[in-house]
Amino acid sequence: MNELTTKQPGLPVLLFQAIKAAFQLRFTSNGGQGYGSGNWWTQGLFTNSRINYANEAGDLLQSSLVMAAVNWLGRVLPEAPLQVMEMDSKGKEKPIIGHPAVALLKKPNPFYSGATLWKTFALSWIPDGNPYYLKIRNGFGEVIQLWYIPPAMISPQWPADGSQFISHYEYRVDGRVYDIAVEDVLHFRDGADPKNMGRTGLSGVASVLREICADNEVPAFHYLLLKAGGVPPVVLALKDGQSHTQFDPAEIKAKYLAATTGDQRGKVFVSGNAVELTKVGFSPAELDLKILRHLPESRFASVIGIAKETLGFGAADENSTHNNVQQADERSIQSYVRPLWGYIEDELTHQLGPDFGLAENQRFAFDLTAVAALQEDETALHARAAQDLASGGITVNEYRSMLNLPPVPDGDVYLRSSALQAVTPEMVKKQIQDALNPPEPVIVQGQLPPGEPQPKQLVNGKHHTN
Repeated sequence: MNELTTKQPGLPVLLFQAIKAAFQLRFTSNGGQGYGSGNWWTQGLFTNSRINYANEAGDLLQSSLVMAAVNWLGRVLPEAPLQVMEMDSKGKEKPIIGHPAVALLKKPNPFYSGATLWKTFALSWIPDGNPYYLKIRNGFGEVIQLWYIPPAMISPQWPADGSQFISHYEYRVDGRVYDIAVEDVLHFRDGADPKNMGRTGLSGVASVLREICADNEVPAFHYLLLKAGGVPPVVLALKDGQSHTQFDPAEIKAKYLAATTGDQRGKVFVSGNAVELTKVGFSPAELDLKILRHLPESRFASVIGIAKETLGFGAADENSTHNNVQQADERSIQSYVRPLWGYIEDELTHQLGPDFGLAENQRFAFDLTAVAALQEDETALHARAAQDLASGGITVNEYRSMLNLPPVPDGDVYLRSSALQAVTPEMVKKQIQDALNPPEPVIVQGQLPPGEPQPKQLVNGKHHTN
């Protein structure tokens, strides 16, 4: 009998027991299997088709669509340096200089840098949605290295009864399987795979596998067509009325191929028989291969969330200019990479923060001021800062901070124009009362009330009306 049943429980304990008894949380899915059974990568994915598009697409790292996004993201992610921030009692955050976690992420292991770490992140994030990193600890249990693990080599595992969401990770290498504790794996997820209740991420690439398959066929067809000298497939047949006695189809075919393919392409084809050539394929002029690639490019860019102009796809060539490409780059970083930086910050704080003893007021954060695409135009920034300072909305030091200038002594003050006067509520109230109840006019002897014609008076010998 456990401790809860031997003592008279209070209301909170009774409430907890009632909820537990009613709910009995179980994380069931796929019988406790990991990457190999429920993941889209090993399934056909599209239930309305007999084609297994995952197999047809092949290695996604050989797709130019996928690698365009991988390479772009791998270049952009390292632009923002990682920091550990600490919030003070006033709610302002400042970086902790020389924090050991930052040093680790700048050089995660002896063989590659922090920039390489983020390139490996992109390599798994785009095609699979599951970047994994192994934490290496010293004898004191401190994390001293991080190592990238390809998604195909590692997967989360859980008990068959679903009593744990993830019990451990299974690492497969050189034909052997190793169990790794959950706290020793840094796992990022792009979304959540519903087949395993979100134990792994699910890349948007899964939904455009058909487009990737179609895009893969275009260069293959293009290559084969060029290899054949740009000549589409044909049928060689003996013309009607010709004798078959001296007709050797194999010989005719060999001579035709020799004259139209390989090093002999472009040579004259001569046959001793009257043969008829029938085209059964499209010529390059009839089949615009460039247009065939535009739809997969546009759909892929739309699903991934990176502008096609940013990825340099041909689908954007017709309307691409320097200005709209620059705007597309900024939009892609704002709408795609900036939220991703925020997600990575949260996951590092949650998964790596405890290993470095991060307090409640400390967190990982990327320094976005180092990202050129996120910075306001210099002229517009100066104009806005000057306007805020002149209106009294910011202090002198806040103004200098906006311009990346160091603070000055006694700079935590607001500038007020001498022409401006403070207006109190009492003053406003009095002005309203005066407007509603104007004072009675004062009548001087010999004068009529204001607004009425005044009597004529003799001034300097002349009549004058007041």
